[in-house]
Amino acid sequence: EPRALSGCVAQIEINRIGSGGSQNSNCSSTSRLVKATWEQFEFFDAMSAEFKRSIIEKMRPRTYVKGQIIVQEGAVGTSLFLIDYGILHAKLGTRLVEEVQSGDMAGEMSFLAAYRKVVLMPEDNPKSWAVLLRSCDLVAATDCRCMELSVQAFMQVMQAQGVGTREEAQRVMESLEPLEQKRRGRVNLLAAGYRPA
Repeated sequence: EPRALSGCVAQIEINRIGSGGSQNSNCSSTSRLVKATWEQFEFFDAMSAEFKRSIIEKMRPRTYVKGQIIVQEGAVGTSLFLIDYGILHAKLGTRLVEEVQSGDMAGEMSFLAAYRKVVLMPEDNPKSWAVLLRSCDLVAATDCRCMELSVQAFMQVMQAQGVGTREEAQRVMESLEPLEQKRRGRVNLLAAGYRPA
């Protein structure tokens, strides 16, 4: 339940991205970042201040201990993670695909795929739902904390915001595509047996 947190870091974080200095006196302590700042995440660059605030309120904090598997290759995925603190390893088998840390994002491939399935291709062939499967493991290389956003929560914000939000959401998704393509290319190379020098 949201609680009034007058003067708290969570209030500062949410108000800092707001428009016109308007105050929200009922923010949730779950929207507070410990190390990263919301501005570090390019994910928010294509959003209006109101849309950002609503998305941040929908995010859920997740903490993991070193060695814990956060997502598993082949599992269905519909959420993305913004890394507040710690280091995560994206791995394909035993091979390191990428190291992500505070200020980075992970899980965007499945998040985008789920969004496309729900919004753009709801009547699509059920066999093509394989795109929702996670392409690699995501493992906590250190103790870490992430903010998780599900496609369902993203869609709830879209529905609540109303007219014009679909276009804004589409711009947000398009802004994720370069990162998705880069990472998918790296995963595909490793899956095909490529070994960097």
